[in-house]
Amino acid sequence: MAVARSKFELIFDKANIKYEQKTGQRLDITLLSSLTTISDVQRYVCHENERFTAFRKTNQRVYDSLDKALAPLERLSNIAGAASSVGFPATGACFGAAALMIKSAQDVAAHYDRIFDLFETLALILGRFKVKDLERMSAPLNDNFETILALVLEMIAHVTKSINRKRWKEYCARLFMGEDRKLKALEDQLDRQVENGTRLAIDDIENSHVKEDTLAIIDILQKQQGKERDDKLHAILKPTQAAMNQFFNIQGSRVPGTGDWLLREPSFQAWLRKDEPLLWMAGNPGSGKTTYFGSNGHPLYLVFDGIDETEEMGDYGRDGFLRLLPDLRANKTREDFAKVVDQGIERLELDDLHDDLKRRVRDTINDKFEGMFLWAKLLLDIFKYQRNEDQLLKCLNEPPPGIETMITEVLKMYSAVLKAGEPEELNLVLAWLACAPRPLTLSEVDAVLMRMSGSGKRVFSLENRLRQEYASLVVLIRDDGVSTAELQPQNTKASTTKVSFAHTSIAEYFQTGKGKFSQGPGFPAIGVATSEAQFTVLLTCLELLVPFLSDESILRLWCKRIPWKFISSKSAEVIATWANVAGTQDSEISWPSSIGEWARSTMSKPLDVFLPIASVHAQEGLLGLQWEPKQAFHVIAQVRALMLGEQTLDQLPKPLPLDTIIEAVEWPGLKRTATWYRKFAIGLREMDYYDKATNRMIAVYLDEAAKNFEIALVMDKNMSSARGGLAILYAEKKEWAKANDLRLQVVRELVQQSREIGQDNPKSREVISSCYVFIARNYGHLGDSEQALQYWRKAFDTGETDVRDILDYIFDLKEVFGESNTVEVIETLKKFESWTGTPGPNGSNYLTSCLIAAPWPHVMLPKYKFFRLIAFAAYHTGEIPWLEQAYRTAITATKSHLSAIALKISLISLYNVFENQPKKAIPLIEEIAHIS
Repeated sequence: MAVARSKFELIFDKANIKYEQKTGQRLDITLLSSLTTISDVQRYVCHENERFTAFRKTNQRVYDSLDKALAPLERLSNIAGAASSVGFPATGACFGAAALMIKSAQDVAAHYDRIFDLFETLALILGRFKVKDLERMSAPLNDNFETILALVLEMIAHVTKSINRKRWKEYCARLFMGEDRKLKALEDQLDRQVENGTRLAIDDIENSHVKEDTLAIIDILQKQQGKERDDKLHAILKPTQAAMNQFFNIQGSRVPGTGDWLLREPSFQAWLRKDEPLLWMAGNPGSGKTTYFGSNGHPLYLVFDGIDETEEMGDYGRDGFLRLLPDLRANKTREDFAKVVDQGIERLELDDLHDDLKRRVRDTINDKFEGMFLWAKLLLDIFKYQRNEDQLLKCLNEPPPGIETMITEVLKMYSAVLKAGEPEELNLVLAWLACAPRPLTLSEVDAVLMRMSGSGKRVFSLENRLRQEYASLVVLIRDDGVSTAELQPQNTKASTTKVSFAHTSIAEYFQTGKGKFSQGPGFPAIGVATSEAQFTVLLTCLELLVPFLSDESILRLWCKRIPWKFISSKSAEVIATWANVAGTQDSEISWPSSIGEWARSTMSKPLDVFLPIASVHAQEGLLGLQWEPKQAFHVIAQVRALMLGEQTLDQLPKPLPLDTIIEAVEWPGLKRTATWYRKFAIGLREMDYYDKATNRMIAVYLDEAAKNFEIALVMDKNMSSARGGLAILYAEKKEWAKANDLRLQVVRELVQQSREIGQDNPKSREVISSCYVFIARNYGHLGDSEQALQYWRKAFDTGETDVRDILDYIFDLKEVFGESNTVEVIETLKKFESWTGTPGPNGSNYLTSCLIAAPWPHVMLPKYKFFRLIAFAAYHTGEIPWLEQAYRTAITATKSHLSAIALKISLISLYNVFENQPKKAIPLIEEIAHIS
């Protein structure tokens, strides 16, 4: 007769299978039966690991963290008395797995860190399960405890598997296979089980009368539950794996062979062994020595950076300081430096540079500059422009004596070689970079140079000129953080590519205004003179600002999105300061007459500078078609308050009081037309505030807004826009049916208008499409997904649908048909691929636009789960190859480098998860790793 197996036996079998799948080994019953206490585990760990150096250094920490993590299980096991039928205590499986995990670390310090992180997490979660006065467990609590043991065993197996992987495989597993998320999911499950177990323990104590102080025990447990939020906060604040992942990225992009000398250095080894408290790493500017590193539970190391850039002699010079370190050597980076020099010489592209001369250049630079990377880079840049061997040897044999002198020589070199308008162009770029408080974008530099041209024509190949001709001084950084100097020549996205000085020493040189330098008489001067640069920048700003503030037609193009906080007494004072500079009569600088007149007017009445802004916002916000009236309310109210000396918006409650809004819209004295009432109603409808209790934005003036919409419709019964605005208001009030009726009426009116004029109006189609989308979403709120789907299809039939609407539509397809009907999803996606409507980036189709709009496979829009939905549909319809090609098309089409990375990660997921072809993903992984 078969004997019924206990629940723990069943749970243990299942957990042990998972353990074997993750680690490749089964738990030895003999070992588990011998590990009944934490002391047993510690003795086993000591015996198996004592030969390891890294273990001996951290053994006490191993024992301490082991005790904190497993002590709660030991106490609970004594109460439970469960699972004796399997030949070992209930906790034996976890104890044995923990011991084997420590053994698998194999003397690798990083593996011990991973183990410490796990033990800390277990201690944090299990530590809340403190029931020392509980003498027995009920069946539900016993089941809960057994589930906890199984989860702990699986978490230990997870970390053991990560320890046994090769480092690059572990990195890829975290980045692409979601290993960290899997462990986090197990942590969350364990946390919920412990929380549930605590409640069950409270119930057990309430139902027992073993001790007289039962109520006191319950009180203690309830207080422990009250601390859970603090514990969870602590868990949230724990360091993540991001630092280690970043290390892997850096390690993967390191030039082979560079830096190896450091690991072999006796001084470095002595520092690691803590024989010496100080590690001195000397290097010149640009040698990459600046760093900060730290980790929870590790010593903090202080890195003194820039000592080599201080004055050599004097009371505070580095000469005396260096005497304290007689073992310091300045040539440790010689091999790395030589590799960089070799590469620089090969890039000189001097056809007649024979091997003997190359060797002489190489040897001289290596001997004279001793690892000064920035210096060598500047010198090699000068070499590019030498016309013969004599000139090159003169530069080589008579190098400048310091970084500042070297930069000066580079400027002289540019003075000699630049032609036509190039010197003025470079001076302008240097002036703006030196004066700007942040790095400029490539498009901003382009705009500056366009103004210089007089005709407003763009500079040809600006990116390549900055990257190649001026590479010794400036660097371009793309939106994904990659320097364009590291890539093959290609156009980047100008609006997101940053332009900055190539090194801190170069930035300091120009920002402190060392002056301009030329090769001699007749040559242009190149560089930055502080006062001249500041005047150039200020003059350009005023030439732009004065027309903006004086001409409403120009101001309208600029101040549409100007924040009301810009309009303040402080801003007026700043503008007045500029005006004082331009309006001073005895100024030696000759300003244009228009700027002088504006300056004198602004000096006498600074606040008047904001009146044109208020006028434009009144006209556009209350009578125009495009501007948002809510923003106009704030701007007009702020200007009015400043002019009348009343409370400004920062002193008023939020949202703006209704009286303040009414006074603001009446102040400009505009005629109240149907449009005025409609725009006033829209602004009132949008006035809201954030409610913390409901985590929602709450509209406050909906009733007043409805009245003004009705007034607009009385004045003009055919104003479809007012009817549509009222529909939005009803949707805000969750009156979905009323909202839909109004939008359907708008559709009927627009269709009738098209029939009357006898032609199709694209603008009307766009409005009709938005009405159908609005109605579809409202039916979604009503829970009628089939009606929602019907109106989604009507919207798409207009051919005027936004990409974000398409994402909503795909989501509703899933809601109607569920996961099983995948054919509809794929057919819809293919329809988008063939649409000839408004194209996406680079003329791409709607499908490509959708993929670019939601490129991430995991951290994209949570509501849509777009990648999972379409990948699942493609998998079940055999369309994975088609979807892969769609992603490749999107990667080619996108202009954002970050978006391209996200799309590549999605494609990697298709290869790995849905096609089970991980080898196909390797080239993409290598591309991403290289960029990272």
